[in-house]
Order: sequence, then structure tokens, then C-alpha cells
Amino acid sequence: MKRAKIGNTNVPVDAPYWTGGKRSSRLRQSEKELYAKINLLQEQANFSESEDEIQSLYTEMDKLYVAIQLIMNFGDDEDLLLKAGVSYSDALYDGLFQEYYDTLEERNISVNRVATDCIAHVPDIHLSEDVVTSVILWWKDTVMLQNFYWNENTGEKSVLPADSIEAGIGATDDYDSLSARMVEGGMFYVYMIADRRLINTPNSMYKNAQQNITLDRLENIGVGLSRNVMLDNIKTGILRETNGKSASQVVQALQRGDAKIGEPITLIVAIIGAIVAIAGMVAKIVEARKTRIENETAKILSENNLNSIRPDHSDFPFGDSDGDGKADLPGVMNSLGNIGGIPILPIALLGGAILLFK
Repeated sequence: MKRAKIGNTNVPVDAPYWTGGKRSSRLRQSEKELYAKINLLQEQANFSESEDEIQSLYTEMDKLYVAIQLIMNFGDDEDLLLKAGVSYSDALYDGLFQEYYDTLEERNISVNRVATDCIAHVPDIHLSEDVVTSVILWWKDTVMLQNFYWNENTGEKSVLPADSIEAGIGATDDYDSLSARMVEGGMFYVYMIADRRLINTPNSMYKNAQQNITLDRLENIGVGLSRNVMLDNIKTGILRETNGKSASQVVQALQRGDAKIGEPITLIVAIIGAIVAIAGMVAKIVEARKTRIENETAKILSENNLNSIRPDHSDFPFGDSDGDGKADLPGVMNSLGNIGGIPILPIALLGGAILLFK
């Protein structure tokens, strides 16, 4: 049994990257995290041969779907959003999420009913400090602390989505594309995701360090995806590219020299395409941030009649190597950072096999 939809939506869950039909620029950070989990669970279900396991995975998707519905309804009010967490906790502890259904239609009807009941219950909830459950603690960490949008124009948190969903990244490249590209390039990070007990040789440690630093660069630059989201996207990509193998299984096969994970050249081309696309998006984010900093600096200087005073390179987060008083825009290579003086992208371009197949 394969799931085609959640909550009677017509958007396929097994699309390349599913966000309920919404552009990621219109999703709160918490919603992005929950959608990334749903995508990962769906990928696991796609490759599972156990009906019991599939039903269990779908139930976990149901829970995340209801959480998303609560966020969508109450995300604009912090008090109501906290009450929504209590409603969600009550639903879980009251056993409203069933494990087994004969058909997906029955499951979809049921999860919609749970979502509707949870939403209706929120206004009647009285908050009490002694009402603490593991679910509410999770809700505070995952939902309350990530109840913000990512402004693509500034590369910063925002209480509102960007005025134009086409702004920042571009008309066709938005954060949906970034998430999808993280999935497509998931195999690039296979040594970082694998069980640490397998990373026990200088070669595997080197690959693990490279992949970790690459992800660190993306997180520090601020691409609008949390580390948890990126990790789930990577895991989804590895499952998809290897017909259901985990990162640890792939690394073990590679270490044995008998990996059957597709044609190396095909994999490398896919990984390179994903990395190049991500690098281009990162460059646009950096450019937007650089422009904003320059405009803010110019405004402050003008308002204080200090136009003759120019900031030195330390005032710019990306330096001023040519001394023209303007922040440098890092190229694609520098956007993703260097590892030991070696740009990430050339490693992928010149020897994807270095990271995967040696």
C-alpha cells in the first residue's frame, strides 16, 4: 500500500518534495521541519515491505499533518499557538490517532476529523503551568521556537512572509527548489549521515569532515532551512537514490567495494547538478544581504552627515579585498566555503568518486 495523499489534499505526498501545495516562502520554519519529516517518512514507507511498518509510518505522518494544521490556524497568535500544543498533546494521549485502516480513504477522513476537533478545542483550553507533557515540551521546541518565516530578501527571520513570493530567490527558484535540491544531492553527505562507528579510517573521517563543513556553511550562511530540515532532506535523498538503503548500509557496501547503488557517473552528475543549483541560490542570498548592508550603511552615513567616512572591511561580513569600500560578493566556491584550502565544488566536479566511490 502506497500513500498518495494526506488529509484529502490532491497534492501527492510522493512528489519530488511535498509541502502541501504551498510555496516554502509562505511556510513558517516549524512547518518546513514537519514537512521534511513527512517527506522522509513517505520515502521510508515507499521502500518498506512490511504492512505493519507502513501503517505505523502513515500514522506518524497523520500526527505531523495535524500539527501543521494547528500551526496554520494559530501561528499568528503565540497564546493560541501554545494552547494548540495542549490540544495536540491531548489528542495524542487520548489515542485519537489510530494505527490501522483498511483503506487510505478511511485514514484521510479520520485524520481530517482529528484535525478539525483539535482546532475547535483550542479556544476552550485553559493554560496551566502544571500542564507539562513530553508532547508539549516538543511543541515548544519545534513549533514555538520556530514560529517565524524566512525573509528571502534579507536572509533573516521575519514575523511575516515576504511581500512577494517571487522576490529574493527568483521567479522559479525558491526554497521549495532548495529543499528538493538537498534531496537530489543527498548522496553527497552519505559519510556524514552514516553511523559514526563506521567512520573509523582516515579516508572515511576525511569525507565525513568535508561533508559536515559543507552543511555547516549552508547553515551559517542562512538558506532558510534548519539543520534538522537539511538532515531529513539528505536522508530522504539517500533512500531515494539507493532504493531504500540507509546511509550506513551504503557506506558499508562502499567499504566492501561491492556497492550496488546505481551507475557512479549518473550519481555524480546528479550530485553535481544539485550542488551547482544550491550554490547559485546561496549566491543570491549573499548578494541580497550584501545590498541590504550597503544600503543601511549609506543611510546611516547620510543621516549623520558622515559621507566622507567609509567603513573598513571589518564592517562587512564577507570582507572588502579590493578596498573599494564595498562588501565582496563571494563566488559560488566561497559561498559554500573551503575545506583545507580546497573548494567544495571542484571536489565534486573533478572527483565525485573521491567522496563516494574510493
